[in-house]
Amino acid sequence: MCRFKVLFIFLFGILALSSTSTAEYIAKSISEYKVYTGRLVFASKPKVGRNSALLYIFYTKSNNPVDKKLNLEIVPWMTEHEHGSTEIPKVSLGMKAGEYKITSLTFTMPGKWQIYVKVKDNNFEDTLVFDVTVAK
Repeated sequence: MCRFKVLFIFLFGILALSSTSTAEYIAKSISEYKVYTGRLVFASKPKVGRNSALLYIFYTKSNNPVDKKLNLEIVPWMTEHEHGSTEIPKVSLGMKAGEYKITSLTFTMPGKWQIYVKVKDNNFEDTLVFDVTVAK
């Protein structure tokens, strides 16, 4: 019985460590006009420096992925210090409907940031705002 407890604690500890070190970091948002819902997914917690993420955009009413290419502008902003980033993030289409890859998402310091995603579709504009906490 004692061996079982030791083995269980050991395995549980390994699982806990492995899940925290590789856990995704997900931020969610509903657009200003409630047309779009978004998920910003990082492979792990965002850190100071360059980061990459996947952005998924859905229609709020149907919860279906956006089925056309949208023009997106990404602006990282640190509200506490009232400044942006040193680089303009790059956006490209992903493999699935409503999926976009964001690279060169650069954070200059740890703390609370907001990622503004301006969505442009013909003459219509809407904005998603994602709250992100950046680690050292």
